[in-house]
Amino acid sequence: MVAYFCTPDLTILHAVSGPESAPQFLQQAKWAVELAGKLRDAPAAERSAIARKAHEDNTYWRSWVRIVQSLRLKDKILQPLNRANAEELFLELVNQRASDDPVRIVGNCDLFGPPIPSLRPRS
Repeated sequence: MVAYFCTPDLTILHAVSGPESAPQFLQQAKWAVELAGKLRDAPAAERSAIARKAHEDNTYWRSWVRIVQSLRLKDKILQPLNRANAEELFLELVNQRASDDPVRIVGNCDLFGPPIPSLRPRS
């Protein structure tokens, strides 16, 4: 299982591969929300560096398996969560091919405050 934490426009902020305990999953969800806040307030040119540094400092990635996963995730931070990125991340994070089942997008139900606007640069 892989849970992707994204902005409302499906910009990837973080991913957690499981199974994980409920407290660990909640901690990583809160971490992703904090990261989104930092990125929202940062100049667009600095967002990628801030996100990469935050992932390097996140204690979730300390085990050797997760260090490898973190390196693979860093290339997808602030990219759109489209089918290709989701399948590639799933394979790299859990070493299995993704199913053909449709991707479910679950809203935050206003648990973490107002929606965060897109963090991707406008073209």
